[in-house]
Amino acid sequence: MSRKRPWGKTGILLTAALALCVAGLLGSCGGALKSESVPNAGTAGSMTLTVSGNVAKDSEGRYMIRANGKDTIEFIATVKGLSSLVGFYVPTGWGTFGGGTLSNSDGYTYFQADKSGKVRAQLMAGTNKGRFDLRAKSMDVEVTLPLSFEFATCTILPSTQTIHEVSIPVAYAARGCVLPMEWFVSLPLSVGYYNTYDDWIDIYITDVNTITTGQTVSITAIDSEGNIPTAASLVLSATQCTAATITVSPTAPAAGVNNYVSVIVVDPANNGASSVDLVVSGFANGTLTLTQWGGEGVFQGNYTILAADAAVGNVFTFTYSGTAGSCTGTAVSATATVA
Repeated sequence: MSRKRPWGKTGILLTAALALCVAGLLGSCGGALKSESVPNAGTAGSMTLTVSGNVAKDSEGRYMIRANGKDTIEFIATVKGLSSLVGFYVPTGWGTFGGGTLSNSDGYTYFQADKSGKVRAQLMAGTNKGRFDLRAKSMDVEVTLPLSFEFATCTILPSTQTIHEVSIPVAYAARGCVLPMEWFVSLPLSVGYYNTYDDWIDIYITDVNTITTGQTVSITAIDSEGNIPTAASLVLSATQCTAATITVSPTAPAAGVNNYVSVIVVDPANNGASSVDLVVSGFANGTLTLTQWGGEGVFQGNYTILAADAAVGNVFTFTYSGTAGSCTGTAVSATATVA
């Protein structure tokens, strides 16, 4: 005599219900995913989200990634007492995950946790730049991780600017580049630079005598990946330079005696120099060296007119090649005439 199992009908109903649930899960995720519980360790269900490796952060504590497919970043979710099926979400355009199964219903990409409850998901950066929070969820638990997507392309900023004074530099910065970097200028004899930071240089005019009004200088760089950013142009102004001046004293040295003529040159465009040379012409020919005196850009020296050369009417001309108010090269002169 056979006996009917008392739970037969109930078992059929439970089996049908389970099949319907699994079918719904697979339909939403678009693939054969398996959901099961993960170790609980005696605590309530929880999930943590971290980043693998040494990833830099910005000033607000957001993990920094370069956009446009330049960077990948791996996230590690650890779940306890939840489903082993963990979904990750980023908005369209911000990136795609390698592996996993994309759900058509909620936009999350789902991965299976291992036996210890860990899930690894690698994100390839998309084309968008800016900030958003990565989201990960398992069952009804969701956590976020703040991300900052930086410039996609190695770029020099600003694209162009004007430098007016020889003594006042302008700054250019590189964004989206991989350090260290090398910098180049198209007129190395006229324009110099120094590195303020690894991705920032200051440009300044070194010789105004070799530039013309409105002339442009191309500034380029190359980063450690071989990226060469778009050249930036520096426009050399010809409107705000301080013209060089020269004075002599006395202008009418006495005849028949030794005279000591003081010559002073002021040229802010030559602030970095410790001395300058002048040409002496007229009754006598030669050169005179002036040394820095009283501050940068100011130079002074003495010229001796011997008594034998101090005849009435003898003219001594002192000429300095400096900077005009138009920021171009010019010659300024002053004379001493024996009286």
